[in-house]
Formats: sequence, C-alpha cells, structure tokens
Amino acid sequence: MISIFNHNFTTPNRATGTNFLLMNEGQIIRHSFQVSFNFNFNSTPFNQFVITGLNEITMLNGSFEDYGVVAGDSVDIDAIITGGTNINITATVLNVSGNVISFTTNIFASGQINEMFPLVDNQEMFFVNNSRSIPESIDLFYNLIQIGQPNTTAPAFVPSISTSE
Repeated sequence: MISIFNHNFTTPNRATGTNFLLMNEGQIIRHSFQVSFNFNFNSTPFNQFVITGLNEITMLNGSFEDYGVVAGDSVDIDAIITGGTNINITATVLNVSGNVISFTTNIFASGQINEMFPLVDNQEMFFVNNSRSIPESIDLFYNLIQIGQPNTTAPAFVPSISTSE
C-alpha cells in the first residue's frame, strides 16, 4: 500500500498553490505530493502514545494516518512497560482512525491499559513497518474535463513526485 498526501497544485501565478486542482485553459499546472512507502516512528515527550485497550493505542498529539499507517499493515512494536516488562511484538493493523490504531488481535494485557509512552526518558514505544517496500515506479493518470472551446496550444500538465521513507 502506498500513501499519497500533501497534494499541492501550483501555477506560475499562484506559487503557494492549493490542495485541489484549480486551473484555466492553457495554464501550466504542477501537481506535487508526498508518497510514503514505509514508516518507522516512535513516541516522544511531545507526541505521547497511550495503550487504551487490549488491541488499541491512542496518539495524544498526532495522527497515525499522518505517518502513512493503513489497515492491513504489519508492524513491529517495541516498548518497555513500567516495571521493566519488555513488549516486542508483531501485529497486523485492523483500523486506523486519526489518532487511534487498533490491531486484529489483543496484544496487550489488561494491566498494561493506560500505560503512557514515554512516561520517563528513554522509554519510548517504537513502530516499524515490516510489510511494505518501495515500488519500482508510479504511473499517474488524469481525467481532465474540458469546458468550452478547445485550445490546441494548451501546455501539458506536469506532475512531480517527492518520496519519503
């Protein structure tokens, strides 16, 4: 699965662009976006994770979707629970809804619910993708609809791709 996000359509007269296609006939349009093929992230003091269910984690100041996590992904989760218990598991993502991620099976014990990461320094929770890799190519197809009279000298639509791993 590939995640495409941060769409930006720009023209020579609108360098900051918009997140939707807005153009007049004959304009040169540049479509730029980010593509995420992989993810590897962890909790921080500014973005804490909380175990909120036997198969659920909540991100307090962010979104799992922003990291490109989608249902069906297989992730390695590594953390140390208060008291020194090590969590080192592989789980399949059942659902991602903003800041809440759930897994297909129960991966936490009832005594681990409400654990927060990082609670103290160096006690982060780490997420690593183990199910996706970078594709060899990406093909873009656009279905542009013409309204009014055709302009046979109209310039081409120019897509661009930036990748993040």
